Amino acid sequence: MPNAALKTEDFRSPAVMLSGVVDYDMYRSFRQQLDQAGERTLVVCELSTLGGDPEVARMMGEDIRFNSELAPDRRYVFLGKAAIYSAGVTFMSFFVRENRYVTRGSRLMIHERKLSKTLTIDGPLTTCRATV
Repeated sequence: MPNAALKTEDFRSPAVMLSGVVDYDMYRSFRQQLDQAGERTLVVCELSTLGGDPEVARMMGEDIRFNSELAPDRRYVFLGKAAIYSAGVTFMSFFVRENRYVTRGSRLMIHERKLSKTLTIDGPLTTCRATV
């Protein structure tokens, strides 16, 4: 049975508040705040990030999955604020669909890779399309 939609007041004081680069410092802060969530039945994890280490995001996500299985009576909810890029979206993916929220105007970026390459086109343009 799906969880009921949350109301604005449910997000008043998130148990976990994270912002910045997804890295090992964020992971330490995440674990500390998650451990301090005590016996809350609703554990909101708020995040704003321009990205970072995808493997750290997976570690955080696995902690959410593990805790969800250990305490099925607790509800773990993701709240994305402003920018949720790359590793942030990876973390968000570990929350069940009905427990994913973003604030108005937030931007999600699934993944971005930087590429620097020189392309040489030689020959008739109609035959070079496959190369491009």
